Amino acid sequence: MENFIDELDVGILRLKLSLDSLKSSVVIANEKREFVYANHSAINLLNYAEDDIRKDFPNFSVDGVLGKKIEDFHKNPAYQKKLISNLRETLQISFKVGSLTLSVKATPIMNNVGQRIGFMAEMEDITEKESKRIELLKTKNKLIAEKHERQEIELLKQIYFEHHFAIDKAAIFAETDSKGIITFVNEHFCRISGYSK
Repeated sequence: MENFIDELDVGILRLKLSLDSLKSSVVIANEKREFVYANHSAINLLNYAEDDIRKDFPNFSVDGVLGKKIEDFHKNPAYQKKLISNLRETLQISFKVGSLTLSVKATPIMNNVGQRIGFMAEMEDITEKESKRIELLKTKNKLIAEKHERQEIELLKQIYFEHHFAIDKAAIFAETDSKGIITFVNEHFCRISGYSK
């Protein structure tokens, strides 16, 4: 039995060291939704975001995260509690906190009999990615609008030339400038009047 406990302790230590060395920011909560672990990357991210988080949660402190409930860091705690309590598969969300945009991928932790025993979340600051995505979307929309505008101009040109052609074939047509000087006449005008272009 002692060997089993030693192996279990080594396995747990190996797992903790692995999580601590990840570049991804990982936090773990127990079934009561209380944070019980945050790796180094998560602590670094929370330290970086602390001032922004305090804009929405004035009492937030990185040092006080462990032991707090997940819903303590949500603008609508009851909604968050219900969402997490019913979580059965991975949920990806992004949200604004202060001037930052954070992404969280929350996954339930299940035991070998399918019972949920906690939650793991990967956090990422996606402020820059989101800003670039919005700029790309704006550029795309601008290009689409410009394309539609060009298509409309081409359609108007086509309609103009078709009307001009129809008028040229069916009517006497002349254009003048603001002084009354003729600037254009159609073939039908020339035939009828005897003038040339």
